[in-house]
Amino acid sequence: MNGASTVKCTTSPTIHPTAVIDPSAVVGAGAVIGAHVTVGKNAKIGAQSVVGPYATIGEESTVGTHCEIREWARLGFGVHVGSFCEIGEAAFFLGCATIGDHAVIGRHARIDFAVQFGAHAEIGDGAL
Repeated sequence: MNGASTVKCTTSPTIHPTAVIDPSAVVGAGAVIGAHVTVGKNAKIGAQSVVGPYATIGEESTVGTHCEIREWARLGFGVHVGSFCEIGEAAFFLGCATIGDHAVIGRHARIDFAVQFGAHAEIGDGAL
């Protein structure tokens, strides 16, 4: 091989064995699902997104492509996260919220029911 290394390429998601994913959920190509993650009924996680340990993606929720959902984050029922978003550690969404593309939600933020954030929104750490 003359010093060349063999690279394994895959488009399949990487799912930690302790993750619990409902059979109706869809996990996109190249997504990474961490330890002890829970993904609810009819939830969808986009390609190349990363869901950190102990996070929860609720029923009917969607996460766009190239997102990072940090550890302990909780997306309640029907939360819709656009593409290229970052949801901070232990952020909590009650449900039916919509987050536009490229948004950043800070650590420990608490987002009420049915809130909408547009594209490029930035919500600080600990926001209520």
